[in-house]
Amino acid sequence: MTNEMKREIDRLASVLYKPGILTDFGCSESQIDLMKQKCDQFSPGKPICVVKDWAIWDIKLPQSLPDFAISLIKADYIIYDELGRFPVGGWVRTTAILSIHENCIFTTNSTSYILVGRGTRKSVEYQDMMRFF
Repeated sequence: MTNEMKREIDRLASVLYKPGILTDFGCSESQIDLMKQKCDQFSPGKPICVVKDWAIWDIKLPQSLPDFAISLIKADYIIYDELGRFPVGGWVRTTAILSIHENCIFTTNSTSYILVGRGTRKSVEYQDMMRFF
């Protein structure tokens, strides 16, 4: 393995495993049922997914793309998925976050995500995000 390959592997491993900055987002496990009810108020009919061990990735777009911000969630543990798309204990990477409610409900185009516990936030290069997903 070349030194260049090792550096690339180390860089990509840091995207997945190096923690970001702790955030104030997230709710306690005891609030999950309440937050599910609030999801139905904010986004009626939108399926709910509850996750923990999560990070918000603020995607750094290439200069060739229009100047706008994209953030998403990568969660390493699924507590509950209303539609059964993801297994309990599995992981998920969301599409772009559209809105935030109650400091723990993050909505995307298709789903309301409830973030449980504390998480982190970090910047991730667009091309690195695309390599993983």
